[in-house]
Amino acid sequence: MTALNRTIYVGNLPPDTTAEQVLNLVHSGVVESFKLFPDKNFAFISFLSEISAIHFFATAKLNHLSLNNVRLKINWGKPSPIPLQVSLAVTKDKATRNVYFGNIPKSKGINIPELRQTLESRFGPIENIRVVKRNIASSTHAPNDTFSHSSSEDLVTDIVSSNYENSVVFIHFYNINSAIRTVQELSMDPDNPYKIFYGKDRCAKISRYQREFVASYLCSPDPDAIDDSVVISMLSQRALAALEINTSTAHISAHSSAVDNTGNRTIYIGGLPPSITIEDVCDTIKGYGSLERVKFIPDKGIAFLTFIEPIAAAEYYMVNFTSHSGVLVQNVLADIGWGKHSGAMPEELYRLVVERGAVRNIYLRYSSDALTPEEQEQIVAPTLVDIRDSFSRFGSFEKILHFKNKYCFFINFTSLQSAVEAMETIRTEGLYKGFKISYGKDGIINKQHFHPPQYSQNASMNGLNGYFYPPSHSYYANPDGSRYGGGEDGLSTTMTSPIPDDEKISYM
Repeated sequence: MTALNRTIYVGNLPPDTTAEQVLNLVHSGVVESFKLFPDKNFAFISFLSEISAIHFFATAKLNHLSLNNVRLKINWGKPSPIPLQVSLAVTKDKATRNVYFGNIPKSKGINIPELRQTLESRFGPIENIRVVKRNIASSTHAPNDTFSHSSSEDLVTDIVSSNYENSVVFIHFYNINSAIRTVQELSMDPDNPYKIFYGKDRCAKISRYQREFVASYLCSPDPDAIDDSVVISMLSQRALAALEINTSTAHISAHSSAVDNTGNRTIYIGGLPPSITIEDVCDTIKGYGSLERVKFIPDKGIAFLTFIEPIAAAEYYMVNFTSHSGVLVQNVLADIGWGKHSGAMPEELYRLVVERGAVRNIYLRYSSDALTPEEQEQIVAPTLVDIRDSFSRFGSFEKILHFKNKYCFFINFTSLQSAVEAMETIRTEGLYKGFKISYGKDGIINKQHFHPPQYSQNASMNGLNGYFYPPSHSYYANPDGSRYGGGEDGLSTTMTSPIPDDEKISYM
């Protein structure tokens, strides 16, 4: 069988690092096998596809991947073929290293430590165990609130009672082969009371942020309709090209004062005239990715843009530098450069981006669904001033949008941290009863102005190491006054026609 470049070496692991801690860092695709060498502080991660390995390699390099504040060493392992048994099971049953146990008997429940010991002795080491409980008594709540996750260290002796049904145990082995043996042998065991099959590898979870970015590029109205392999393939090309940009010696020495900007997420923009606003600056980055924060200093005519991903920062820098040798802001050519190295994004904040779709934009809309008729009559619609006063304690704004006839607001903060704090606090305080509050859509990823770099065999084209970039791009507001906003459940909608006069958006 053909050997594939699908294995990544992860070195310089802190002492006592567990397999779960290492694989918590992986979000690039299905893992075929994992090997940990604790005595030597390194591990090998073998993915099911080369594309997933490329994505992990490039993003790990760009993000200066670290564990417990220790920067990890990332390199390629030896090429290897996928075992035939694994390949057949993946093709036939979509096998992964995750096995789920369903139909837990109410009378017995399940003892997690005992189950772990039994399975490891028969089939091989286990990386992670999760128990998902569905509380029937809370079935009127949102789906995300009806499930709780217990870590593999928890002793769960009875996960099914009169209040808990349809519970499932998910077990991630170190490799797919162990999962295959588990499913095959236990499914044939007449004494096995559980329903057993393969679940989805937790390392293959694609974030909403990533899926929506690819959908934006493909002009797809439904991000969920895009196959996972397509998403990972495009993200891999994007990450690899960004890595080429940031690690090119010629590029660094020529434009970055010999400073290695690998992993840097901050862009400097200078030479801005007094008429430019913070919204004008943010309009230049639509189509690249979401910002963690933006700092605008009008007195000095400068701004600093810190993206969530270093990939987006590298693309933004390269496209604007090669196209204009600067950034077009309202037809004014401003200077562009790298800001002070941002370092990696705080882990907890990034987790909110991946798992909850956190962005700088908060969406507030009146909804009568959860109110009685009497409560609906007592609702007083907030004004722009009310919204500004309620939310200004959390941080500064880029802008506030108001749909007057729909009691709908979009609050764009200048930092993601401010939006997260506002979301948590406003929900807890219950200030806006009758209003739905959620993360909206960061407007900068709604409008597609950027096309990911393509690979060319002609390395002499403008770009680096065979990658070339599209020509000049313009970033202007639509002449008809149309805008982007947030739709139902925080999903984006595109307003393709002008806003009626009686429903104009107010700006703050």
